[in-house]
Amino acid sequence: MTLATSVSIPAPRAAPRAIDVHAGDGVRIHTWCSQDGQRFTLRPVEPRDLGLLAEMFRRTSGASRYDRFHGAVNELPLHVLRDFTHVDHRTHVALVITCGAPEGEIVVAEARYTVDVGASTGEFAVLVEDRWQRRGLGERAVRSLVEAACRAGLRRLRGDVLRTNAAMLALMKRCGFGRTAGAREARAVAFEKRLGVA
Repeated sequence: MTLATSVSIPAPRAAPRAIDVHAGDGVRIHTWCSQDGQRFTLRPVEPRDLGLLAEMFRRTSGASRYDRFHGAVNELPLHVLRDFTHVDHRTHVALVITCGAPEGEIVVAEARYTVDVGASTGEFAVLVEDRWQRRGLGERAVRSLVEAACRAGLRRLRGDVLRTNAAMLALMKRCGFGRTAGAREARAVAFEKRLGVA
């Protein structure tokens, strides 16, 4: 599965209240409150998130969806949403960032990587809904994927970023990804991070 990469977001600011909980061998659950009082939770995606994820994609601008999928996407088909939310957390690791109390939460960001069985390199993708960008959510998501991939024993994470996506290009640098060969299209740049390297 080819996963394109997107998002915009400067480095996260220190959060006043945070809780880390280990969730199996994959993504760690992390809850924090922003300086303006918003409550966020980063957690593994679950099948029950299908509707919440569909709503997030509908709220996201066409430009952000274009950066994420490297093409125009108006709405995700049901079978894709099922693939995005029914994951095994081994060959397909996915997380969401939600905002609000559990009984009224919305999904504001999603990130994932896939890896072929027996392979040592995962391919990742990230999307943050426009109104929640520039809060550090993209960087939190990428770093969480890196941690999960390390725990899974992967050697590398990689992704293609459109050359016009300046914010994502900067995020790759902040997260320790370097440019590499192998981009699938001329308008994209391939990035890779060797895991276990700061």
